[in-house]
Formats: sequence, C-alpha cells, structure tokens
Amino acid sequence: MNARRRWIGWTLALGVLVGVVALGFWLRDTPRIQPIEPAQLAQLSEQERANWLIEQILARSQSQTPLWKLMNWLGYGWKRTGYELDITEISTLGEACLKYDKRGRWIRRLPAYAMNDSFRVVAEGHLAIWYLQRGDGRTAQRVIQRIPPGEWRDVAQAYRAAWQARQGDHEGARKTIALLPHDFVQSFHFHRKRAVVELAQSGMLDEAAQLVTQALLPVVEDLEVVQSLLNAYKQAGRWDDALVWARRLPTEWRGYALGEWAAHALQQGDPDPTRRLNPEERTPAVLMRLAR
Repeated sequence: MNARRRWIGWTLALGVLVGVVALGFWLRDTPRIQPIEPAQLAQLSEQERANWLIEQILARSQSQTPLWKLMNWLGYGWKRTGYELDITEISTLGEACLKYDKRGRWIRRLPAYAMNDSFRVVAEGHLAIWYLQRGDGRTAQRVIQRIPPGEWRDVAQAYRAAWQARQGDHEGARKTIALLPHDFVQSFHFHRKRAVVELAQSGMLDEAAQLVTQALLPVVEDLEVVQSLLNAYKQAGRWDDALVWARRLPTEWRGYALGEWAAHALQQGDPDPTRRLNPEERTPAVLMRLAR
C-alpha cells in the first residue's frame, strides 16, 4: 500500500514538474513590454527592430490570449489594459512576421490576438504561408484545414500548390489548383497576385496564366501580376505563347500586355513586331510603347 502511495506521489510530482517546465517555456516566449532607448534601438539590425516592434504590439494587446482571459475571468480586470487587434493590424503583423519572424516566435501566436474569428482567419492564412516558405508542407496543410472556406483558404491553397510544384509534385499541385474558385484573381489583393506569381515561377506557368485570364474586375493600374507573368514567359523562352496569352486577357489588361510583348520582340531584333499583331491590336498605346 505504501509503495503504491509512493508511486502515485512520485507520478504527481513528476507531472507537476513537467507542467512547471512547460509553463516556463511558454512564459519565456510570452511577449513582454520592453522599453528601449532610441540610441540602443538604432544599433539593432532591421530584423531585430522588426521583432522588437512586433513583440511590443503583441504585449500591449494581450486581451485575447488565454492567460489574459483567465485573469479577466478571475476578476483582475486585465482586459482593460489590453486591446484587441483589428484586421488591419493583424494583416500588417502577419506581413511583418513573414519577412522578419524567422523562428516563428510571434506568428505562431498571432491567431490568439485577433479580435474575432473572421480576423483570426487572416492570421491563420499568414501562418500557413509562413510554414510553406520554410518547406513544412505537412504543418501548413494542418493549418489550412483549420481555415474555413473562403478567401484566405484559397490563398493558402494557391501557395501550397506552388510549394508542391517546387517539390516536383506537379500532379498534386494541379489537384490543389483545381480547388481554387474560377475567379481566384481579384484586383488589389496582394497575396492572390503573389500566389499566382509563385505558381508561375514554380513551373505551373500555364495554370497561373489561366487564373489571370479569368480575373474579375481588372483595372489598368493593377498590372503587377500581368508583368510578372510576361516575365515568366520570357524566362521560359515562350514568347510566342505569351502573345497568345495576352490576347486572352481582359480588355483592361490586353493593350498593356500586347505593348510589352511588342517592345520585347523589338529588343530581341524583330524590326517590325507589329506585323504579328492584328490590325485592331495596333493601337496608339502599343505604338507609343514601341516608340519609347
């Protein structure tokens, strides 16, 4: 009987010790407010300054983290000293973490700081991209499965398709691309356009080009993705295919793409690239581009 009690006692003690150690590790990476002198801040590298700023923002907005929820529930009123991150702040922090949070110290915690579930989705989307950037497709897929159907799940899936293609799994990449909606590319959404560029650069140029031709509501000012795809065709040595693709683009983008195509052909030694264009394609804008 005494032996059994000792065994139970040692088991409980070991469990408490493990819990204390785990809590210590958890608290070690908990964001803390850490004032810093301007002179000291100036001596930090760009990455160190960015990580310090991320930590300070999170440390001042802990009202949605489990510890702060617990203390608020116990009546300590901690929530009054913190604030919840809105969608702009979550997006900005997500972008900063993708660039500067190499260890994942903050981006793994970011979803807990979101104001509500719809904002948390944005943080989860950035987290999935972060894992893919570091080659951890399995963990990224688990994160993607937590994201409800919608914009950020589509974006994360597109990045995942590019990652699969880079791993040589082109068939898997095509299956993932098939999950994307017909109108995946939308104007003024950075990560949708960036995901298409990632696909083109990963060897899925035709699939990326098809997504762009299906774009809804394109505007003339929003041409980065068109230029990126033209560059991808150029790098692949498929400039004739680029002309076919340019003709399939929405009207708002077609003239720009044809002008860029003709200008590159001229640079490559074609004395009159306009002969390859149909009469209605020889617009003043295309001719002006050639004149430059």
